[in-house]
Amino acid sequence: MSLPLVLAGARGHGRWHLDNIRRLQQRGLVRLAGICELTPLAPHEIPDGLGAPEQSADFGALLDATGARIAVVCTPIPTPWVPSSR
Repeated sequence: MSLPLVLAGARGHGRWHLDNIRRLQQRGLVRLAGICELTPLAPHEIPDGLGAPEQSADFGALLDATGARIAVVCTPIPTPWVPSSR
């Protein structure tokens, strides 16, 4: 049985998670049920084999709508930039 999964943050570093989710989906372990992004991904941004998951900028609503049992959260760390050399 594959578990429904939602990915929050699918651009930038999140693209790596899409590749891993596809690998797990091909093994029948998970199913990408939704993607949470401020701007929805275009079809060409979603790797082949992942279908057309539901998309929303509202993470809570997406979890409710998809019935996701797993959430992968990949968002920027809100840390101020500090120079490493002085």
